[in-house]
Amino acid sequence: YPLIECNPVEFNVENIKQYQAIIFTSKNAVEFFLDKCEIFNSRKIICIGKQTEAALAKRGYRTFLMPINPDSRALNRAVTDLNLDNILYPTSQLSKNELHLLSNVTPIVCYRTDYLKPPKVELISFDGIVFTSPSTVTAFFEIYDYIPKEIELYVYGTHSVERLKLRGYENVQTISLA
Repeated sequence: YPLIECNPVEFNVENIKQYQAIIFTSKNAVEFFLDKCEIFNSRKIICIGKQTEAALAKRGYRTFLMPINPDSRALNRAVTDLNLDNILYPTSQLSKNELHLLSNVTPIVCYRTDYLKPPKVELISFDGIVFTSPSTVTAFFEIYDYIPKEIELYVYGTHSVERLKLRGYENVQTISLA
């Protein structure tokens, strides 16, 4: 039951060599950025977690830094500790995390996340719902007004948890996409 779709957008990175590092927070960013740009060996590659690291490895790149917790707050702290002057951050148009607060990080939109509107299904026929991103939480509530109390909520990432809590859902189980 897909709720979002990611598509490439036109983008241009002027003088990629000016960046000391590149941050990836999703496998979509890896895919859409690397389809158009090459990372030079001297650039440090920073990623948010194992799924993103695997996408980079599949393309032949090694990660320089990955926080223990796959979370943009932990990534923000780790990047701050590096004391780098200029970091590129390929992302989607929906990204609104702590990395945007860093003056040495330059976000560039390389893909678009669109909400899908699949036909409604009878939610009560399911034992649980898995949310893999804040975007899937938002897309879900574009279709449904509420989640029945009997349904377990499984959530990947602290921002997804926070998005559900803003809607009054406190009892969520955090999962790892290992």
